[in-house]
Amino acid sequence: MGDNEQLLRKLMNEYGDDILRLCIIYMNDYHTAEDAWQETFIRVYKNLNRLSEISSIKPWICRIAINTCRTLQRKTAYRRYNELIIDDITGETHSNITLCENHLSMCKAIDQLSLKLKEVIILHYLHDFSVKEISSILGIGTGTVLVRLQRGREKLKEILKEDCAS
Repeated sequence: MGDNEQLLRKLMNEYGDDILRLCIIYMNDYHTAEDAWQETFIRVYKNLNRLSEISSIKPWICRIAINTCRTLQRKTAYRRYNELIIDDITGETHSNITLCENHLSMCKAIDQLSLKLKEVIILHYLHDFSVKEISSILGIGTGTVLVRLQRGREKLKEILKEDCAS
């Protein structure tokens, strides 16, 4: 096995679960998320020669994953809307995924956010990225990240209040 293959295996072992969770939330479908995950690591493999230029590996891989998910979402085959995969997570097929098992209402609320709000909420709260790191991953200003985080929190409060009232 070559050096690049070993490095890819190491990156997949270290970051694979986090990237899969990110793809699941982004794609709202476990199987499509798996495709996005695979495509992400194919792109990582093709760009391993750039690794020396990368200051932080996880944000770089997250950016690739987000761009991959966006690309897949734009394809005609993905234009259908699926129910949030979190509803299915407790099933036997997905039992190895611990994402939001005890927070289904929060995950459903996050899914109701616009894509721009959803991605900053996911990166900040589920992946613990700083505002500066999110800015770098998404290619937007830190002020924009802060505004989207604030709007996302406000929208989540509204959604959760509505859910509790019903």
